[in-house]
Amino acid sequence: MPKKQVRLDEKDVQILRSAQEDGRVPWAQLAREMGMSSPAILSRVRRLYKEGVIAGHTTVLNREALGYETVAYLFVSLASADAETLTAFREAVAAMPEVQEFVALTGEYEYMIRVVLPSPADVQTFVHTKLAKVAPLARVATSLATDEIKFTTNLPLA
Repeated sequence: MPKKQVRLDEKDVQILRSAQEDGRVPWAQLAREMGMSSPAILSRVRRLYKEGVIAGHTTVLNREALGYETVAYLFVSLASADAETLTAFREAVAAMPEVQEFVALTGEYEYMIRVVLPSPADVQTFVHTKLAKVAPLARVATSLATDEIKFTTNLPLA
């Protein structure tokens, strides 16, 4: 992850937009579309990797096609705030395959955890059989997504 914001020119932004839209586009094809040589594109892409702008590539799966019908947002406060408990909780939750997003918050709750599960009934089971076994929970508030209007991993580019 970059320590400072990386300066991007128009060509860098165009490469990044294309990569976000279709991560499988061949660099040679992109070079043709941008009126650049393949080595020039590859040089820029390598630099973007080196500078930490491009963090990797992945395949986005359709969760519903795989039986994950429920998206739940869990807002969690722990009963104990000692360093050992916090570290153990963070490491354990981050390793859970159902967890799609896990962030520390300011405000009423300490953490927000986005999970995908087969059914709404599985949310309670997840909280009681997995989450509560990791660390003592003070409070958990749960919200179920009723409609996923937008989901993206793309970042806005200037």
